Amino acid sequence: MASERDRLKPHVLFLPSFYVDPEKPVLGIFFKEQAQAVRKAGLKVGVAYVEPRRLRALRFGTLKENHGQITSGEEDGLPTLRLRGWNPLLQTVAGGLVWALATRFLVGQYVKRFGRPEIIHAHNAHWAGFAAHQIWRYSGIPYVVTEHHSRFLMGEVNPLMRSFARKAYRYAAKVLVVSSALGNAIEPLLDKKRYCVIPNCVDTDFFSLPPSAPTKGKFVYLAVAHLASNKGIDILLRAFAARFKENAEVSLTIGGDGPIRKELRSLCDQLGISHKVQFLGALSKIGVRAAMWTADALVLSSYHETFGVVLIEAMSTGLPVIATRSGGPNDIVTSEIGILVEPGNVGQMSEAMQRILEERRFVRRALHERAITKYSHGILAGQLQRIYRDASSQHFQEHINRGPT
Repeated sequence: MASERDRLKPHVLFLPSFYVDPEKPVLGIFFKEQAQAVRKAGLKVGVAYVEPRRLRALRFGTLKENHGQITSGEEDGLPTLRLRGWNPLLQTVAGGLVWALATRFLVGQYVKRFGRPEIIHAHNAHWAGFAAHQIWRYSGIPYVVTEHHSRFLMGEVNPLMRSFARKAYRYAAKVLVVSSALGNAIEPLLDKKRYCVIPNCVDTDFFSLPPSAPTKGKFVYLAVAHLASNKGIDILLRAFAARFKENAEVSLTIGGDGPIRKELRSLCDQLGISHKVQFLGALSKIGVRAAMWTADALVLSSYHETFGVVLIEAMSTGLPVIATRSGGPNDIVTSEIGILVEPGNVGQMSEAMQRILEERRFVRRALHERAITKYSHGILAGQLQRIYRDASSQHFQEHINRGPT
């Protein structure tokens, strides 16, 4: 019989809907960091992931490396099973159902190699949550779902997709969300089930205070984002130009890449600020930290954000933040760490940037300590461990109530 200690620290299998791979080393990294946080707390943790590569990357070399084979290994301390294949239709219902079926098969292989998990932690209803529901139906392994997807917040989920999400939520032992705004967005799909807000975490050891203070006299604003229209970088550029076009001591650095990068560069030319704005391109985790170490404040200008991991990364490096009331930031940004403004409001953004520059009231060490107490790996692991314990206990009681089958 398992000891009480073992029961409280179950074997957890993470099912991410998207995940880090050699082509996209940052994609879904927060799923990996959550799994690592749970492992550090002493739980047995594994990952199973079906890689949905797109056909545009199909070449002889990539086909040789990815032809439906299963690879198994330890990735940064996490036993990980990958099915390396192709799924050009993943963004469709048909593609999602195929991905869920493949995930169910992969989990069967995981059980053979690493043992049966006591609980599955699926990230996003589409499609890991639905896959977890299918696995539960056939194996009885309870699951929890954490929802991250911004499409719910943006109202871009059609009725058919909503029906699959509703099914994933209905049979989950627990439904978790990364922000209150996202919880409110999916609440109509929960059929009166309560959700629990569990924010993302940050590696406060890695995103540490800079080894040396930034250059005095210079003030650098930083934005780190995928360069797409939802991120509102054009609003940031206009706000920056309105206040700092003629200020030689203030500059703006933008990290990230995306489909509107050329448009944003053209806008810089139109606003006459090209000489004051630096585009860094896509950044690794190390690159993000390096950019934060040389900055004085971080700006997030999105129209919609389910959470905003970059905000807590900035906080952990000691940066004050300016963010829009776009969903997730509403839970994170208080007057102790920065300023909230309305999305798309150039005037409010510009004024907030001026205030941050003039007041300079934020203390880097205090911001770092706040990140530790609210968003560190240890805090998240403690929250999830209680969730897993409750979910396992609920499943056990339901099994007793059903009686022998």
